[in-house]
Amino acid sequence: MNLRQAICDFKPFEITIPEIKIFEETSVVYAEVTQGSEELRYMHGVLNKGPLYFNEPYRYHPHITLAQNIDPDSVKTVYERAAELWKQAPQHSALIENVTFVQNTDNQIWLDLAEYDPREALASCQ
Repeated sequence: MNLRQAICDFKPFEITIPEIKIFEETSVVYAEVTQGSEELRYMHGVLNKGPLYFNEPYRYHPHITLAQNIDPDSVKTVYERAAELWKQAPQHSALIENVTFVQNTDNQIWLDLAEYDPREALASCQ
């Protein structure tokens, strides 16, 4: 199965992001994903195979990274500020409608490699 065939089953779905947390072992500040986490786990399972396989150092945990590689003394402050801003946000959910493939560089810069919109690609999936 090639990549196009693998992602043909991906459909838009809603995620809920109820709170901000910290991955204690890495000091990463993140937004927790609850509703939609099963869909993200499914997508991860489909994509983490063959040439896209990556032996991850941590168990996959659906989330949105907000801050990483920050000074350890600043983690609590960054977390508190993110949590404060999140409480003020008018909405804590989002519709996930497409997939963007990214690559992290040695300089910790994320590059967009390709985007997949299931609505546009419907014809190639049949």
